[in-house]
Amino acid sequence: MAFENITNPENLEEVLNDPLVLGIVLFFIMLIFVLLVGMYIYVSLAHVAIAKKAKNKNSGLAWIPFVGPLLISLQIAKMHWWPLLLMPIPFLFIGFPILSSILNIPFLIFSTIWEFKMFKAVKKPGWWAIFTSALSLIAMITSYFYTPEEVPLYFSGIYLVAFVFYFIFIGIAAWSKKN
Repeated sequence: MAFENITNPENLEEVLNDPLVLGIVLFFIMLIFVLLVGMYIYVSLAHVAIAKKAKNKNSGLAWIPFVGPLLISLQIAKMHWWPLLLMPIPFLFIGFPILSSILNIPFLIFSTIWEFKMFKAVKKPGWWAIFTSALSLIAMITSYFYTPEEVPLYFSGIYLVAFVFYFIFIGIAAWSKKN
């Protein structure tokens, strides 16, 4: 069967010509695409609602891909915009993961402060921002004690837990009736 040979690079062309394997691969690509679009819509809608609760006039900024929610939290926090310039720096060092992560830490700190103040502006606990950022930071730092092949699966689980809590927290902040 084609699945037995999928890890063998010599048989890759043969495997990719198998309609069943191609269908499964396309299904998972479409599933990932739908999930990413759904997450984008959810996060944008939540930040629009948070911006309206915090009486921010620029709630439409939440729809800007990648930086929209950050812009909303930055404006609600009433802080400087220049830390946004730190965001693309780690991507310049993709081949050097430790250096990339070290450069990502200042941006993580600034975005945590923005989100902390954003949650406080809508009368929600600021520790929500610290909790999700701390989980990400723990997973990021501890994963560098391993080679990429040895990284335990639970580090990905820690990131996943951080994302789930983040989605829950922004949903509560956006749509809870109690202020």
